This record gives sequence, structure tokens and C-alpha cells, in this order.
Amino acid sequence: MAILIECPGMVIKCPGPGVKGKTGKRCRERNPIGSKTCRHCGRSLEGEIENRCHERNPLGSKTCRQCGRSLKRGGGMVYWIEWRDHGQRKRKRIGPSKEAAELCLGEIRRALVEERYIDRDKGARMSLGELVRWYLALPEVEAKKELEAGRTAAWGSDSSSR
Repeated sequence: MAILIECPGMVIKCPGPGVKGKTGKRCRERNPIGSKTCRHCGRSLEGEIENRCHERNPLGSKTCRQCGRSLKRGGGMVYWIEWRDHGQRKRKRIGPSKEAAELCLGEIRRALVEERYIDRDKGARMSLGELVRWYLALPEVEAKKELEAGRTAAWGSDSSSR
């Protein structure tokens, strides 16, 4: 469980035809502003469009892992929280308030300890057999069963007299 900071910095995305690694995919490396060439494929970045970095960094980081921008100065920070629920990593965007992120993370920690996290599907805890027994025990379903039984009994007696 952690609080992350989304970097508000700018980067230049390499559109190059260069190949990155063994996968054979096109290079889409995000390079810091001011770079003349891509740090992976070596393609020139002149005339390319600048994009937001959006890298999520740990709370104590001084600089962004991707673009190198200082995370201690300036505004525009967006806080995220990250936690694991039943082995799945979940993230939630909180906003510009660090206090709100800390409160939300504390609430999720308490909910996970008490096994009552809000987004959990309540029906997932019930087995299929339990669900069928619950459905068949509903008064509406009981009334429908009695009505159907009455119809088949009446229809069966009419057909036997013919």
C-alpha cells in the first residue's frame, strides 16, 4: 500500500521506427525535454510533440524516474493510492491533496483488515448452490411454483377425459 505522485512534467515521445529490445516492437521511449536523440533507438527527436509525463513515482521521490523533473518544486501534483486486494493490484486517483490521499489510504487499510472493502462483489462470496437455494426459497418463486403445479394438474386431468 502506497501513495504515489503523478509527474506533471513534459516529455518527448519517440515515434521512431527503431526496434527496442528483443520484442521487435517500435520504440516509444519517453525522453526528457531538451533531448536531441532518443536514448534507446538513437533517432532524432527534432520537431516532435511534447506530451505530459504521467509517470507515477513513490511519495518520497525527489525527481521523476522517467523525465527527471523535480517533484519537490512547483504545483500540479496529482496523488494516487495503490493497494492489493486478494492478490490484485488496484490504483485510485485521488487528486491534488496529499491529506486526502492519506485519509483514503487509511480508510482502505481499515476496510481490508475488517474484510469489508466497498468495491468487493457481495455475490462472489455465495456459492452457486447457495444462490439457487436462496432463489427457490423466495415467496414470489414459491407462488409461481404453486401456480404452475395447479395449471399442470388441471391440464393433465382435462387431457385424460378426452
